[in-house]
Amino acid sequence: MFKDRNGIVGGGGSVGGSVGGSTNPQIAYAQSNGSWLPVQSSTSTIAIHTALTRTGKIFYMAGSGWNINNRNGPYTARLLDPGTAGRTQLNLAWTANIEPDINHYNVYRGTVSGFTVTPGTTLPVAAPTTNSYMNTGLTPSTTYYYRVAAVDNAGNIGTLSDERSGTTTSVADTIAPIVTITNPKNNAKVPSGNLTVSGTSQDNTGGSGINNVAVQVDSGIYVTATGTTSWSVIVNIPTRGTHRLTARSQDNAGNFGFSKTINVRV
Repeated sequence: MFKDRNGIVGGGGSVGGSVGGSTNPQIAYAQSNGSWLPVQSSTSTIAIHTALTRTGKIFYMAGSGWNINNRNGPYTARLLDPGTAGRTQLNLAWTANIEPDINHYNVYRGTVSGFTVTPGTTLPVAAPTTNSYMNTGLTPSTTYYYRVAAVDNAGNIGTLSDERSGTTTSVADTIAPIVTITNPKNNAKVPSGNLTVSGTSQDNTGGSGINNVAVQVDSGIYVTATGTTSWSVIVNIPTRGTHRLTARSQDNAGNFGFSKTINVRV
C-alpha cells in the first residue's frame, strides 16, 4: 500500500495497468545521502513482490504522480543473548542492519520481563552506531532485559527486536559475619546441666548471607543453633566452675566470624 503526493492510497491488483495513478512504477529505497536508488522497474506484480521481500523491508514506488518522501522504518535487528562481562557489565550484540541509510540503533533496557517500550517516547539507554554495546554500571546479581531497534537517517525507528535477558555476576564475599551472644551475660551465674544460649548474627551489606551459627563450651565441639540472624541453642555444662562460651557464625561464602568469649559460673 502506498500514498501519492496528494495522500491518496494506492495498491492496485494489476501493477501493469495502474498503481495509484502510475502506469510504470519503480521500486526504490533511500540512500544515506538522501537520494533514491532504483531497485527494479517492472510491470509485473511478481517481480515487484520479489524486490520488496528480497531485502526484508518495505520500499516505496516512484513513478508518474508519485511522491516518495515517506517510507517505513528499518527492518528488525535480531538481538542475541547478552554475555556477562562481570558484576556490573553485560555485553550486547545483534545482527547488523545492512540498509544503506541506517544511522544508529536504539537499545532499550528493563528490569522486568515484558517491559514496555514505546518507540519515539521511551528513551533508550544507548544509541550505538555499531551492532554491539557494553552496558556498564549495572547492579551485581541482577537480571536485565533488552530490546533493540534500528534507526535510519530520517529518524524512522524500526520494529523492536525480541526481548533478551542477561544476569550480572555476584560480588565476591570475603568479609566474615558478626555474631554476638546476648544471653547469658558475661560472668553470669548459671545452674549445672542444660543451658540456653542465644544471640544475633549479621553479614556485611551485600554479602552472601548467614548460613549457620554454632556455640562451643570451653574447647568442646560446636553445637549448631536454631536460626541465623536471631538464634538459640541448648548446651550442657555438667561440672562446677567457670566455663567459656563462644559462638561461631558462617556465611554462605564460607567465611567464619567468632563472638567475644562469654564466661559463666556454675
